[in-house]
Amino acid sequence: MSMTSPHTTPAFTPLYHELKERLEDEILSSGLSDGHFFCTLKDICDRYDVSITTARKAVDALQKSGVIRSKSSRGLYVVGTERLLHQKSLQNHVLIFHAHEAGSRNVFFSLRLGAMLEAFAESLFTAKVIFKVDGAFPAYDILPGTVRGIVAGSTAPLETIQQYARMAPTLVLGGADTSLPGVYQVSYDIGKRADMAADYFLANDISECIIISHADGEIEEFSTVLKKRSDIRFSVKKIAEPSIKCGRNCVAQLADLPPTVGIMAGDDGLAVGLVDAFLKNGCDLRQEKRIVALANPKFPFTREYGIPVVGNDPWVVGRTAAEFLCAVLDGTNPEKRQRITLAPEASWSDNGTSQS
Repeated sequence: MSMTSPHTTPAFTPLYHELKERLEDEILSSGLSDGHFFCTLKDICDRYDVSITTARKAVDALQKSGVIRSKSSRGLYVVGTERLLHQKSLQNHVLIFHAHEAGSRNVFFSLRLGAMLEAFAESLFTAKVIFKVDGAFPAYDILPGTVRGIVAGSTAPLETIQQYARMAPTLVLGGADTSLPGVYQVSYDIGKRADMAADYFLANDISECIIISHADGEIEEFSTVLKKRSDIRFSVKKIAEPSIKCGRNCVAQLADLPPTVGIMAGDDGLAVGLVDAFLKNGCDLRQEKRIVALANPKFPFTREYGIPVVGNDPWVVGRTAAEFLCAVLDGTNPEKRQRITLAPEASWSDNGTSQS
């Protein structure tokens, strides 16, 4: 029995492990139900021409995975056919633990997910998406070797990522540097977004700005970068959520903002709300070159609205992430990289074209 596939590199496989897989296939093909007699250790030795030691190791592995149970001298009985079917069905699967619930209207994450699904399919992997339910992931039975790879978001707790990595190579999307065995990462150069936005303001004779964001991590990275610059001053305003409504509502608190101060909006919806509300007060932030959205540079709404944007294209992020994990799984990650950091793109020219 061949133990290699298009996505694995040839490697030594213990005989008992190969025997275990053959026994699993026999259980499934025989149509046995839970509680039915399977065979004895002697039957296994005779059928597969193996030693009693190899047979015992394979049976021990099957018992640990909850597939069979030994009843002393009476032999082996099937106890976990559904579990076995579930495990077998996932052996060329990549599990994607999505950051949102099914039906979420978050454009960035939806586009990123679509790009990943396409790229995994092109590499002959089946991606199974696990959505959150009521803000949390449902319990999911994952055993080592039952899935090829796992994708997790940056909000996953470190202990959860470590648990995933024990099951299969795990790719983390975004977040701080995670240097752990079996963990790979595609992250964004968040600070570079603020750098590029600052350059945009300075090119338009604006040397002071305010950062408006809901995310503490982003605020910290933006601030760290801008503190290193002597050519621009900045302040920070923390908001409750990234939305058009929030952008409109916080305009009253910016009534005294001098016309020489630019705005770095940490979300495209937030930027739309700010522009809309300022327009009602007779001020066009776009025309005055006083706003940059630190968000998705390919989001049609902000582009059509004419708002300058600097950020990461979700389609590029999704394809890069999936192709990176596929390279890890099929052994074509020659540099043995564990991390890829994506530079942001900018879309702020008059005709809406993107610039790197």
